[in-house]
Amino acid sequence: MNCFGCSPSLNPNGHLLPVSINGNVGYIDTTGQIIIKPEMQDGLPFREGFAVVKVRNVFGIIDPTGAYTLRPLYLTLSSFSEGLARVLSNKRFGYLNRQMKISIPSTFMNARDFSSGLAAVENEDGKWGYINSIATIMIPFQFDHAFSFNNERACVVVNGKCGFIDLRGNRVVAPIFEDARDFSFERAPVKKEGKWGFINQDGFLEIPFQFQYVKPFSHNGLAPVMQNDLWGYINTKGNPIIPYHFQEAEPFSEGLAVVKMNDKWGYIDQSGAWIIEPQFEIAEAFDRGFARVLNADAMHDFGDSIGLGLSWYLDVKSKKDPSREYPFGYHRFSLLGALINCIVLILGSIVAINEAIERIIVPEHSDAEGMFIFALFGILINGFAAYKLSSSKNLNEKMARWHLFEDVLGWFSVLIVSTVLLFYDNPYLDPVLSVCISFVIVWQSWKKLKEVMYVFLLGKPTELDMEELKHRMLQIPYVKSIHLLRVLSLDEHHCFFFAHLKIEHYDNVTEVKKNIKAVLKEFTIEYSIIEIETENELCEFDDTDLNKREVSLSCKGVPLF
Repeated sequence: MNCFGCSPSLNPNGHLLPVSINGNVGYIDTTGQIIIKPEMQDGLPFREGFAVVKVRNVFGIIDPTGAYTLRPLYLTLSSFSEGLARVLSNKRFGYLNRQMKISIPSTFMNARDFSSGLAAVENEDGKWGYINSIATIMIPFQFDHAFSFNNERACVVVNGKCGFIDLRGNRVVAPIFEDARDFSFERAPVKKEGKWGFINQDGFLEIPFQFQYVKPFSHNGLAPVMQNDLWGYINTKGNPIIPYHFQEAEPFSEGLAVVKMNDKWGYIDQSGAWIIEPQFEIAEAFDRGFARVLNADAMHDFGDSIGLGLSWYLDVKSKKDPSREYPFGYHRFSLLGALINCIVLILGSIVAINEAIERIIVPEHSDAEGMFIFALFGILINGFAAYKLSSSKNLNEKMARWHLFEDVLGWFSVLIVSTVLLFYDNPYLDPVLSVCISFVIVWQSWKKLKEVMYVFLLGKPTELDMEELKHRMLQIPYVKSIHLLRVLSLDEHHCFFFAHLKIEHYDNVTEVKKNIKAVLKEFTIEYSIIEIETENELCEFDDTDLNKREVSLSCKGVPLF
């Protein structure tokens, strides 16, 4: 994801933020400088001076210098909360302290983070209770489910209904609700008879049950709520403050809320005014002055990376030798890669057309100099990669080359547009050219998709002359006739042959077998199954035998090979 900074001055303490670069996660400071190299599969934000990272599918912990304080060895590991982190060991949960030592042994079936000095844990009987930091049971195991404390209240489930308890385990809100969320700003969302409302810490209903869905209040006293499939914001009295006109909405964080409109995410202030217009495919709440977002270009690049990466993986896999699971080999894996690339290109181009039309309706001015520089790099890099695949032989490699050529074509259009914009400002040029090129890509990709699907669905090899093949088979000594002749494409280079042959006598099988192999080799047919029959036998698949029998007979042939 891209790291979007609103104001670096909001984060003066040098906090580190996780960022994904080329599929690997590292950490940057508030100026965007890489502090910890992107070498991990995944990484969580720093909490209490440490960050949980994932390497080779296991989790460990690093400090702000990037040094491991705990080598990656756990399948599940949470961030520190009140000095303890949840770990999963031998299918049981326990807790790790800041010295990276097991503080509470792994004896629980499930567990949650510490909050207000207590953690909800599940015993072997499936009941939940609460322990303190030295594993003393403070609230007995009695709940079907239990959650962390928030504002000295915790949601618990008894007989399928939600209620709340205090830090001593006293029931302060009876379990009568279908669903519930944590307290925030002295209000908790609760659900009853299919509608959501809010209660106070004593369990009294403050805002009636009237919403399709709600989310917790923020510190500014506003909560996102849904009515008639649209989201807006209310205050703690239930009065609407920001109208219902968002597709999705999240609680406020640092004075801004991320909301979705027209399938794009943006940010509003407490009055509902746009601070950052909707433009992102994915967006998260601000945290210490920064928010992670993914724009359309990054989404397109991500789709390209996934498509090309899968193509490479499937192409390598297609070269494996036959196995018990895949007796005809792995050839068709390459077809799957070609199919994925076709679909990615078509869907990506449709998205590009849609976005270009939006820019035609609402023109946007572009940075011509920046476009020009990026276009040159894009043409060089993608052009070189496409050139390396110029000798492609299978459909997968050909589609990967076409995918790269499509990127070259796109960057070339950017180069043309940016060159023109350097001398003449025309906001319509870029989107119009984008629509034209995208239509060409869709059309060409559609034709290639049909070609791939034809082979994928075991169509007859297009370059094979079936009549010539049949003629050559009939010229083999002792072969009297051939029927049920089928040739299927396993991929663009490998075929599967199936047929029934009638011969004079089974004594001729050895010689017939030798000659058939020679003919199939001429036609580059690698795999075959042939049923041998004599002239005295009737075959239900032979049309010439229909007038020779009164009842249906099964073939009595002997498999040749």
